[in-house]
Amino acid sequence: MVVAENTTYYFLMIILTPLLGLLINLLFFKKNPSLGSRIASLGIWIGFINTLGAWFIGLPFYEKNESAGFIANEISWLMATLILFISGVVHHFSLRYMAGDRNYRRYFLFLGLITISTLLLAASDNIVILILFWSLSNLLLVLLMMHKFEWEAAKNSGVLAIKTFALGLVFLSIGTGLLAYESGTLSLHLIMEKSESLTASIRMTTLFFIILAAFSQSGGWPFHSWLISSLNSPTPVSAFMHAGLVNGGGLLIARFAPIFFQESLLANVLFILALITLILGGIWKLIQSDIKRMLACSTMTQMGFMMMQCGLGLFPAALAHLFWHGLFKAFLFLRSGSTIAEDRFQNEEKESTVPAFILSSLCGLLGAFGFIIGSGLSFTLIDTTAVLIFFCWMASTQLAHTLLQKKQSLFFVLITSVFSLSTGLIYGLTVYLIESAVAPLQISQPQMLSSIHITAVALIFFIWIGLNLKPLTNHEGSLWWRRFYVKMLNASQPDPKAITSIRSGYKF
Repeated sequence: MVVAENTTYYFLMIILTPLLGLLINLLFFKKNPSLGSRIASLGIWIGFINTLGAWFIGLPFYEKNESAGFIANEISWLMATLILFISGVVHHFSLRYMAGDRNYRRYFLFLGLITISTLLLAASDNIVILILFWSLSNLLLVLLMMHKFEWEAAKNSGVLAIKTFALGLVFLSIGTGLLAYESGTLSLHLIMEKSESLTASIRMTTLFFIILAAFSQSGGWPFHSWLISSLNSPTPVSAFMHAGLVNGGGLLIARFAPIFFQESLLANVLFILALITLILGGIWKLIQSDIKRMLACSTMTQMGFMMMQCGLGLFPAALAHLFWHGLFKAFLFLRSGSTIAEDRFQNEEKESTVPAFILSSLCGLLGAFGFIIGSGLSFTLIDTTAVLIFFCWMASTQLAHTLLQKKQSLFFVLITSVFSLSTGLIYGLTVYLIESAVAPLQISQPQMLSSIHITAVALIFFIWIGLNLKPLTNHEGSLWWRRFYVKMLNASQPDPKAITSIRSGYKF
C-alpha cells in the first residue's frame, strides 16, 4: 500500500497525461491532426486508468490538504473518474465522427482543454480559482457549441448560452463573495467547517444565489432556454455537455451541503424548483419530434430529480444518480444518429390495462426491496429516505410495466420479477458504494418528512398514473387539452434565432 502525504498532489498528477496529450497535439501535429488527436485521446484514457488505480490503492481516502488552491476530496475523485471516462468515450467517438471537418484540429484542442478545466474545477478549493475554472469551462463549452462560427443559428445559440452562464457567474460570485467576506477566508473547506458560525441571513442569502448559479448551469427552470437551444452543436459536444458540464450544478450544490443542512428553508426552495424542472422537462420530453430536443428535455428531468435528492438531504444518492445519468445520456446522444436511421413504421405504443399495471407494481416492490438491501437504507415514514425508496418503486414498476406489456406469461412474469429485483439491487449498491466513498464528508442527512415532500410525491405519482393508464385519453379532443398541448409545445421550443429554418441556412 502506497502511503500518500497529500492526495491533492496525486490528483493534479492525474491531469498530467491529458495535458501532455493536448500539448503534443498542439505543438507537433499541425499537419497531421488525425494522429495528434489520437495521441490526445490516449492521454485522456491513461488519465482515466490512473484514477481507477488511485481508487484501487485507496488514494482518495488519504490525508487531504489544500495545495495551491486545490483540494482533492472524495467528490473530486468521483467526478474526475466520470469526467475522464466520458471525455475518453467522446474523444474516441469524435475521431471518426468529426473526420473531414475543417475545424477538426481546433475541436480536439478545445475538447482536451475543457476536460482539463473541468477536472481542475472539480478540485478547486479557493473561491477565486473556482470562479476562474467555472468561467473557463463555460467559455470553452460555448466555443465547442458554436463550432462553425459562420453558422448563424449556432452562433446565436452560443450567445444565448454565454448570457445565461454570465448571469450564473454573477450569482456564483455574489454567493461565494458573501461567504468569503463573512468568514474571512477564500478556502471553501474552511468555510464549510466554520459554517455554523455564519449568521443565518448570510447562509440563506448565499444558498439562494448558489441555487440560482447551479440551475443556470444545469439548465433547470427558469434557465432552461439555453439548454434546449444548444442542439446545433456537434453530437459529441452534446454528449459531453449533457453528461459532464451540465452536472456542474449538482457538483456545486454538493460542495455546499453542510450549509444546506443548517437551512431547511432553502433546502425546500431547492426541492420545489427541482420539482418544477422535473415535471416540465418530463412533459416537454413526451411531445418532442426531434430526438436531440427530446434528450435535452430529458436532461432537465434528470437534473430536476438529482436536485430534488439534494433538497431531501440525500447528497450521496444524488451523486449516484449524477453518475448513472452521465453515462446513460452520453450513450443516448452518441447513439442518436443510429436511432434516427432506424426504420420504425409501426406504432410501438401498447395499450395498458389496470391488471397489468397492478402486476407491474408488485414487481416494482421487488425492485424497491432490492434497492433497500443494496443501499443499506432502512424504510421509514419519518424522514425523506421514504421518498427515495418510493421513487425507486416507481422506476422499477415502470421498467416491469414496459416489459409486461409485451408478454404476461407466468415464466415472463418471473423473469421480469428477477430483473426488477436485480436492477434495484444494483442501483442500491451504487448508492451504498458512493455513500461509503463520501462518508468522511458527512453529506448524507435525510430531512424530516414534511407536507411539501408528501405533496410533491403525490403530484408526481398522479401524473405518472395518468401517463400509464391514460385516464385523460377521452379528453384529448377537448379545447382545454389542445390549448394545454400547444402551450407546452411552444414553451419547449428553442430560441427562434437558434433555429435553421431553411437548408440554405447551413452551408459550411
